[in-house]
Amino acid sequence: MNHPHCIPVGPSLAARCRAIRQVIQPGQVRDYAEAALRHNPWRHRNAVDAVACYLLQLKLVYIADPARRDNWCPPRVTVQRGGGDCDDFAVLAASMLRAAGAHADVVLGWWRQPSGRGYHAWVAGVSTCGVCRFVLEPQNGQLWWNETPADRDAQYLLGPERCVRVDRNLRSLS
Repeated sequence: MNHPHCIPVGPSLAARCRAIRQVIQPGQVRDYAEAALRHNPWRHRNAVDAVACYLLQLKLVYIADPARRDNWCPPRVTVQRGGGDCDDFAVLAASMLRAAGAHADVVLGWWRQPSGRGYHAWVAGVSTCGVCRFVLEPQNGQLWWNETPADRDAQYLLGPERCVRVDRNLRSLS
């Protein structure tokens, strides 16, 4: 299912940079970020943990892009549609985390699984304290603190401020 506000994205880093600047929109989901921070505050250690948990409460489903197309949707569109693909989930999570005060970027790379590997999007950033690094799998809420998941091989780190090619540990190769 295509949506008129979703952006077709080409495979080049320049095309992805143009797209990420259009779709990372913390203002669109500030109300969701605030709700996440209020949602069971005694259960969550910080804003990143609260947003990861709240994303699951939205009960979003996987919606594949049309064949041979890569469309990235703004966060509000993903919520209104009731889901999206991995890049839509990552854009939503990064936007919510930014609205909650954390620094978060979308990561594109390879996800290794027993059945093989596939191209995937997830989120990486720095918590609201400004010290702790995190990686978030927005489709299931799994969080890693101060480590890179062993099953991920990052290729690009994309945010409105910077778009860079990275190694698997998210170190810039530029």
